[in-house]
Amino acid sequence: MIFTRLLDKQRLAMTKLLMGVAALSVGTAAGFYLSLRLKRRAAELDQLERLIDTLMVKIRFSHTQTVRLIEELAESEAYPNLDFLELTLERCSQGEEFPLAWKKAVSESNTAINDEEKELALSIGTFLGKSDVEGQLALLAAQKQAVSARLKLARDEYQRKAPMYRSVSALVGAGAGIILL
Repeated sequence: MIFTRLLDKQRLAMTKLLMGVAALSVGTAAGFYLSLRLKRRAAELDQLERLIDTLMVKIRFSHTQTVRLIEELAESEAYPNLDFLELTLERCSQGEEFPLAWKKAVSESNTAINDEEKELALSIGTFLGKSDVEGQLALLAAQKQAVSARLKLARDEYQRKAPMYRSVSALVGAGAGIILL
């Protein structure tokens, strides 16, 4: 009987210890998730800025049709986080007009950028192929400036908040783990 009680106490202690370790792990994982989300947002904005640069060069020198231009960019490995490029192509191949396909693709894309930044990406599709070369270049230059400003903010936010998210989440997990003990 004494042996059974001792065994029950050991099981209870082991269960509490495992729950504490699980709480610490969950807290730490949550912090790393939030930190990685900030990093992904900055990476996506960086790729969007480079996409605009590439669009400007291609529009200025190649005079390629809009859908063909997006096809070239989607095939490139330079924009792995901009899944809306492939989604746009899929929609265009199904017969949708480019501006609508772009709008739906950007709206449906799996992205870490916020709504304001998504609006910047959406607006690109509204004027591509709609005006002369100089008009498109001027609009893309304005978009690039806006994206660059958002990119700077995203990088600053990552530098400021990512370490805090990781630390505070680990501390919250450790606190929960101690309470469970």
